[in-house]
Amino acid sequence: MKKMRRLKISDHISIDDAWERLERAGISVAYSEEDACHRTVHIFNSSEIALKTFDWIEKIEDYHLPEIDWESQWQIHGMDFKEGLVHVDLSQFGSYQSILRLKPGPGFGDLSHPTTRLILRLMPKYLLQQEVIDIGCGSGILTLAAAAMGAPMAYGIDIDESALKHSGENAKINKMEKKCRWMLPSRLKKKDFSEELILMNMIFSQQKVAWHSLPMLHHTSVKILTSGIMLEERKSYLHETGKWGWQMIEELEEAGWIGFCFQQS
Repeated sequence: MKKMRRLKISDHISIDDAWERLERAGISVAYSEEDACHRTVHIFNSSEIALKTFDWIEKIEDYHLPEIDWESQWQIHGMDFKEGLVHVDLSQFGSYQSILRLKPGPGFGDLSHPTTRLILRLMPKYLLQQEVIDIGCGSGILTLAAAAMGAPMAYGIDIDESALKHSGENAKINKMEKKCRWMLPSRLKKKDFSEELILMNMIFSQQKVAWHSLPMLHHTSVKILTSGIMLEERKSYLHETGKWGWQMIEELEEAGWIGFCFQQS
C-alpha cells in the first residue's frame, strides 16, 4: 500500500495556493478536499522536515492508500476496453489508421476524459515530423500517439515514477521503445530546443508549476498544445500564458474543457 500524508490547511491560504507552493517545493500532490469544516491536501509520501517549513500547514497525518484495482477502473471508464487493454483508434482524430493499446495502470490517460481527446484532435495538424516533449505524460497515451503520427522521438516527462513505469510498459506493448523515452523533469537536459512540439494536458495550477520547472524550454519558438483548462478559466489562463510569451493560434472545446495551440514567441 502507498504511504500518503493528509495536510490540514489553515484559513490564511487558498487550497490552490497551497497546492502550487507544495509542487514548487517538489512535493507530489494527489488531490485536495474542501468543505465548511475541513480544508485538506493529500500528498504522496514526502519529508516531514520539508513540510514543517510551511507555517500554514496546521496538522500532518500519515495514512496508507489501499491498492487500486486498475483493471476494473479502466474497464469501467476506458474507451474500447477489450482483452484487458484500452484500444485507441487514432483515425478518429484525423490521423492515419493506427491502433494504440494501453494496459490499465496509475498513469492518467485512458481516453475517457475530454482533455486527452482535445490534444489528440489538435496534434495531427501541428505535428510535422518534429520531436515531441509531453509534459505530464501519465499513461503515455499522447507520447505514444505522437510517435505513431510520425515524431522521430517523443519524450514523456512525469514527476510520478509509477506513471513513468506504466508508460514504459505501454511503449513495449506497442513496440515503440526505440521512439519514446521516459524521464523525470530533472533528467531533461538543456540542448538546442527550437523545433519540438510541446504537449501539456494538466490542470491550470499544475501547468504553472510544470512550466516554471523547465526553464530550458522558455526561450524557444516552439508550438505548444495544452488542455486541462475549463471554460470559466479561459480568460485568466490566456492572461497567464500571455505573460509567458505564448500567442494563441487555435482553440477547441469539448464538454466544458478547452484545448489550445500556442506559438511561443
